[in-house]
Amino acid sequence: MLRRRERADTAPELSAFIAELAELRRRSTALRGGSYRTLYLDHQIIAFERVTYEERIIVVVSSLGEQTTISLIVESHSSAAEDMFRPGTFFPVKGDVLELSPPAYGSMVLSLDKGSGV
Repeated sequence: MLRRRERADTAPELSAFIAELAELRRRSTALRGGSYRTLYLDHQIIAFERVTYEERIIVVVSSLGEQTTISLIVESHSSAAEDMFRPGTFFPVKGDVLELSPPAYGSMVLSLDKGSGV
């Protein structure tokens, strides 16, 4: 059986990604305990939102082997969603629709400005 340190060394990229996810969760009240709503679901992609009074977070996970575009109804007063993995990178919200292209076998975590509340 591998010890914890040996296991971490066999997949450093995965360990770093998990640490980044843990840090995002630590900083986010919505990810820790917000209400949950599924925004998109098929056999290879899931998108959901977690919402608190302070913030609205969207999580997208794809097991699809290629990049594709999905449209999400976000019911938000925000004009853009910010990529929490790449601060300063924004995706426009047009009306209540957010179009995203999650990476192949990848994920996205986005923050929507709460604006005028839940």
